[in-house]
Amino acid sequence: MTKIDRKAWVNAALDGVRAGKYPPEIVIKELAAELKVTSGSFYQHFDNAADWYEASMEEWGAERQKSTRDVVHYARQFRDRRERIMSYRTAAKGNAVADKPIRTWSATASAFSPGPGAAAADAALQTARQPILEALEDDLTHLGLAPRKAGLAARVLLREFGLGPGDPSVPLDDDDGFAELLDLFVPSKFEALKVPVKDLAGSRAVAHIVVMQAEGGGPVDAGELAENAAKLFGPALRTAADLTAAEADTAEG
Repeated sequence: MTKIDRKAWVNAALDGVRAGKYPPEIVIKELAAELKVTSGSFYQHFDNAADWYEASMEEWGAERQKSTRDVVHYARQFRDRRERIMSYRTAAKGNAVADKPIRTWSATASAFSPGPGAAAADAALQTARQPILEALEDDLTHLGLAPRKAGLAARVLLREFGLGPGDPSVPLDDDDGFAELLDLFVPSKFEALKVPVKDLAGSRAVAHIVVMQAEGGGPVDAGELAENAAKLFGPALRTAADLTAAEADTAEG
């Protein structure tokens, strides 16, 4: 028999996770045989199975957090925030097998009788998803949501990246379906209007207004927009017109 350290036992647990298992499904005696050590070796490094689960999940959380940070860093190449969000989904596909058992395990943490190690799995999942959560909140804010709503929407959308409770509601290979889901939270259609604003700085004055609305939204009331534009921009336009007129008078003089 060979001697192995604590790290080897943790790595063995993570190998099981990557294969679609979670530690409570791994029999210590069988794993010891695979590692070519006695079961007693396990208890030289851990007090019990729960101690092993906690150490394994701490390592998994740190490992996955690093990978999610890399995903966020890569996504910054896209100026379009919706493209960034879609890229998070693309990256999630590669971790679907390994992440599912952790999600399943962590979901029992809030149960009346949580499974052994469930709290550690839940803490690891929160560690792993923090970079994506922060990036999502920032992206959704830039897409027009108020900060509080962006935070709520980001938490709802987390499961769509394999990092929230339960499986994604839209399969990870259904990009069109996810785009439609995203439309429920942020506008995907931009309509640019040129609305004449009368009696401000002459008949040629035009306010350029960009309207954001979800695709399929109702018609825009140009008259109402013009009225609101007059209230908001009227003084500034009048001042600009007066300055232009004064400059013209000076030049003629």
